[in-house]
Amino acid sequence: PALAVFLQAWRLELTVFLAGMVSVRGLPPYHEQIVMILGLAVLIRSITLVTWKRGARLGFLFGLGHHLLGFSWLLTSLNQHGGIWIGFAVLILALLAATMAVYGAVFGGLLRHLAPRPGLLPLAAPSLWGVSEWLRSTLFSGFPWNLVGYGWSDQIHILQMADLGGVFLLSWFMVFPAAMLALIWIRGFHRGAVLGGGGLVLGVVLVAVGYGAWRIDVL
Repeated sequence: PALAVFLQAWRLELTVFLAGMVSVRGLPPYHEQIVMILGLAVLIRSITLVTWKRGARLGFLFGLGHHLLGFSWLLTSLNQHGGIWIGFAVLILALLAATMAVYGAVFGGLLRHLAPRPGLLPLAAPSLWGVSEWLRSTLFSGFPWNLVGYGWSDQIHILQMADLGGVFLLSWFMVFPAAMLALIWIRGFHRGAVLGGGGLVLGVVLVAVGYGAWRIDVL
């Protein structure tokens, strides 16, 4: 019963934590962008259901899951190559992941204020995410690992957008369809919402691909 009560109370947190872990599949070498977009959509949708304080917790847990799995290769480097005891290596990994997850907490807490209405999510969520990644890449000497924009590195046309805004613009293009999916989810997957939101995402992707094709042709 105690476990059932815990799972009931924390089901949203557990779901978001798992979504953060799964979203790592969007990064190299897997490049499963749709998986990352779905994971981010779960996070954004979940944040709209709670207060800003719980939203910060959800953002932290998403980041914790994302970085625990995304940085897991460090265990091999620390333990096998560095000779560090595996228990201590796991502790280092956990502390690093938790530190990076703080930026996810900032995203989760502020999104409720920047998007008080669901219709603002497609603009607010990708913009705030890009700012949080910029802060993570800049503050305290910076740590620009596992940025979601890296997930586009196998898409040569979309990748050309980096000359306009670096990897942070690429991250914007990853979070935008996730935010739109979250908005469609909130509105109940009605035909109008699906067609309108899907059409907008398709239009943005076509613009990015068209720009990329032009840049490649020019170069």
